[in-house]
Amino acid sequence: MSFGSSDFEERIISQLYPATYNTLSAFFLQIFPRSFELEAYHFLNFSISFLGAVGLYRLTKKLFNKNIGVLTFFIFILYPIFLDIWP
Repeated sequence: MSFGSSDFEERIISQLYPATYNTLSAFFLQIFPRSFELEAYHFLNFSISFLGAVGLYRLTKKLFNKNIGVLTFFIFILYPIFLDIWP
């Protein structure tokens, strides 16, 4: 390893995320101070994931029943991709 090089591989590949997500995250991060950028990014990702889980709960509750909706919500929110700590 020489000075200035890094073995860090980018985990977020921009081809996998639409421009809407990048625009939304850039706007959202401008609201918070620069020192809280990572925390704001985590909060944005959690908010989008949680709202998706609530939407899935409401859909399955309407299609099936409340018990299936609650079970689906917990399975979806505990899915390992939501527990990934890297933005």
